[in-house]
Amino acid sequence: MFRFDSVYFDGSVRPARVLCCFAITIFLVAGASSVSATDPLARDASWTVPDVDQMEMRVRASLDQMGVKPGEIDAVAKDFTDAVRRDDADALEAFIAALDDMLPIVDRLVGLLRTDPVAAASELDPGTSTYASLEAMPRPMRMSIRTWLGRELVRERLYDEALPVIAEVDPTESIDPSAALFYRAVCYQALLMKKEALRDLRVLLENEDQMPRRYSRTAKLMIADIKPMKKDSLDEISRLMTDVTRRLDLGRSGERVKEREQEIIDKLTKLIEKAEEEQKRQQQQQQQ
Repeated sequence: MFRFDSVYFDGSVRPARVLCCFAITIFLVAGASSVSATDPLARDASWTVPDVDQMEMRVRASLDQMGVKPGEIDAVAKDFTDAVRRDDADALEAFIAALDDMLPIVDRLVGLLRTDPVAAASELDPGTSTYASLEAMPRPMRMSIRTWLGRELVRERLYDEALPVIAEVDPTESIDPSAALFYRAVCYQALLMKKEALRDLRVLLENEDQMPRRYSRTAKLMIADIKPMKKDSLDEISRLMTDVTRRLDLGRSGERVKEREQEIIDKLTKLIEKAEEEQKRQQQQQQQ
């Protein structure tokens, strides 16, 4: 089975099945390229992958809406486009780096993420001043910040913290819609939210020919992994055990872990009872 719970997105891998190692290698190494230009899904895509010029326009429009001076907008836009075009930097990283010195909220999130990722996620809880500041920003700006922070939390395997951050993202208004859809799907899959994971993965693959190949290949493996999962099956129980292991690895042993453990016990008991009933039925049939 393919498990994200046992893989760090920085490239280090814990003991896991061969398929998991193979999939994550594809994800980290493969470059961006076209996969299937004739895919009919691409013609009906509900979202598009913005090019550098379109991303720059979103940055400029958002800063202008926030009342930033034209000269400062030009400087930020230049830093962003230079990083993406000349240095081939990741769009989200370039976006955050360009805004770090200008926007206090970005500077605060970057600093917290280095020292305490959980605290960084808490900054976006409703009711905090950071949340209020973020919500006051233009949609493309806040959607992109949420995408970036959600991605970084997923890389730390902090799926519970990442999901509230990235769940509200409208991918069509993010600097990197592919990342928004992919990392949100990773959260859903890790937390056994099958329906939501499949939904985001299928939307992601609408633009298979435009997104980085590492996304499309890994997304297909994720679909193949979670689609067969049935409620109250051994597969689901195994995933619950993996989730408990992840939480314990992160030093967590609170109510959520206890709830998961009880859920595992209940599902195992249900399976055992079902097996016993089936055995009794077979014995009765043999006797008859």
